[in-house]
Order: sequence, then C-alpha cells, then structure tokens
Amino acid sequence: MSRYTDSSARTMIAVLLWLFAASGAQAYVASVTGTATPGTVSYNQASSVTITWRLSLRGGSTIISPSGTFLGPGVIGTNNKSIAQAPSFIVNPNIVTEVLLVPSNVTYAANKNGQTQITYKRQFSNGSGAPVTGTVTLDIGGSAGTGFLNLSRVELKFDTNEIVHVAAREETLRAVAEINYSGSGLLDAIWEVADPASTLGTPVFFPLRTIRQYLGAGRTAILQSPPLPTTIPGNHIVQLKIRRPTVAYELPALQYNVNAALNSISPGNLQVITLQAPGPFALLREDTEFRWQEIPGARAYQLEIYIPGNQDSRDIPPESLETQTGSTAPRTGTPPVTGILIPADRTYAQLSMPSLKYLDPARPYLWRVIAIGENGSVLGVSELQELRTP
Repeated sequence: MSRYTDSSARTMIAVLLWLFAASGAQAYVASVTGTATPGTVSYNQASSVTITWRLSLRGGSTIISPSGTFLGPGVIGTNNKSIAQAPSFIVNPNIVTEVLLVPSNVTYAANKNGQTQITYKRQFSNGSGAPVTGTVTLDIGGSAGTGFLNLSRVELKFDTNEIVHVAAREETLRAVAEINYSGSGLLDAIWEVADPASTLGTPVFFPLRTIRQYLGAGRTAILQSPPLPTTIPGNHIVQLKIRRPTVAYELPALQYNVNAALNSISPGNLQVITLQAPGPFALLREDTEFRWQEIPGARAYQLEIYIPGNQDSRDIPPESLETQTGSTAPRTGTPPVTGILIPADRTYAQLSMPSLKYLDPARPYLWRVIAIGENGSVLGVSELQELRTP
C-alpha cells in the first residue's frame, strides 16, 4: 500500500470514529482555553488583539459562539460579533481564531474601577451539551500614541520637606512622592508603613492607602500619603510600593521617629554624645564616614545636617558659627536639610546619594547626632560640628 493510500485510510478511520462518537453519545464541547497576542491593550484607546481559542470537542456539528463579554469586574462591554465554524474531523482540539477590537470605553471603565486588567470571555457550543466558557486576561498599558508608562525617578520626602523626621505623638505627618515618568498608563501603588514592632529587624509593612491613578499628559506626578501613624513611640518606615508598572531600581523609603516627649525635653536631662569623625571643618565626600560615641539604652540614632544660621531660636542661638558649634540643645524648630536614621547597633553611617543631593556645593554645614530611646524619647544629643562640601 502506498503512503498516499495509507494516509487516506487513516483519514477515513478518523471520520468514521468521529461520526460514531457523534451518533452514539451526546455531542458537546469538553473544554476551552484561550491566549491573546498581544496580551496588553492601551488605556482609553481602541486596541486590536488576536485570540486563539482551543476547543476540545466530543462529536457534534458547527462550533457556535454568539457574542463575547468584557469584565472588569462586572460587565463593562459586549462584543456582538458571533463566531460559527465547522468542526475539524481530523484535528482535535479545534482552533478558532478571533481578531478582537477592544473599544476605548472598555479600558476606560476598567481603569475607573481601579482595575489593571480586563477579562474577555466567550461561551462555545457545538451540540446539545451545555455551553462551555473560555476566558483570556488582558493587561491595561499605556496609550499607543505615547508608549507605555515608564517611571524614571521616584523621590520621597515628608510634607515638612525633610527626609528624616522626629514627630511628636499625635502630630499630623504625611509623606509626599514626586514621580518623573514618560509615556502614559495606569499607576498601581500602595502607601505602606512599618511600625516599631518590626523596624529593628526585618520591617513588616501594612497598607495605608491604595492608589490607582492614570498618568497621562505631563512628566511629573505628586502623590501624598494619608496621615501617617504617630501614636506609637519609636521608629517607623514608610514607603510607596509600586506594583505597576514594573520598576527596575530600588525604591526609596522614609524613616521617622515618634518621640513621646519631644516638646518637653530639657537639655540638662540629656547625655552628651561625643562625635568621633569627621573632625571639625572636614570636607564632606561621598565616602565620608560619620562616627560617634555609643549611648546606653539607645534604640536608634539620628544624624542631622543643618544650614548654619537657619535654626529656630528655640533650637540654636542665632549668633556666630563658633557659638552654634558648641550648642547641645535638641531640635524643636526648623528642620535639618537632610539626615539619616540609624539602628542602635551601629554608631557610624555614611550619607546616601539621595541625602547628599540636598546639600549645595562649596558651603558650610553643621551636623550632629541624636540618640533615641525605647519609648521614642531623646536620650542624648551631640554638639553641632561644622563640615564643608567640595
């Protein structure tokens, strides 16, 4: 027998088996799976995707699907284009290809609901059996005209314009995120905070507020957190966790300490912290290491840098730089221009690049260290010592 005759025989056998199954048992669609290419649609703009449906059949006749539905959640749109296709007697599963136009109002409605995805579903049947539903999931991306959303920079600070802060109990404090971006699309993020129960080890964050906001025209977005918790004394960490779009770099976090006795500190009750490095009038560089004396009972240290002559009258007497350098009064007024919060097991630190960028070149600054106790109280403070930027 030639290979052509053999092939024809196999085809005939397959047809006979199909007809036998169709006549001897109920015809139905056993299963449906779908894939979409591409898997992303544009926000607020019509998009075209190709969906490949794979249907496993058990006998039957014409494959029928009357319409499709967009979900996001709930019904947010309908595709009234029907599908009717003759089944294959040879290949199973059967392939049904659909070119789908996703209207702009569908992605707009999904975004308004706070969704980053939409679901498209169809029901298929080819006989007396119940219809079987197939679904595909489509991500919502940037508009086709401007490209997908890309976050080039995320900067955090407090609404006091600080990147570290010591807060009184019940003080109203918020974090502010400045985001530089290109393209357009949906930003999906969560403001999160870790309280003192976990910040001395591995921080455990809990959500404060979810943000789902479309970023369109423009290159900068400003987001403000809800009021941060300031009832529990101790060290807190706040961050903006970005879930979408994907960010390839490490996102910043802010630290603040709730000090139950911030407004009732007397300098006479404080221990004096001895500064060890850098020396007076040192030149500040990227690798400059700050060192200081350990204070028993400290749960954290805060390194602060001030502009000379820019302190509140309750903080440092506004006389000469030499007089200011000898002051040990705790901060209660004008905030430092930058700083960093350090765990108690370290009595040394280097300023990070985000902290250094707050300092202007070729000018003097003052720095000092504050020791913070278990209940958020200030245990000690160093003198203010001058350093200069190159």
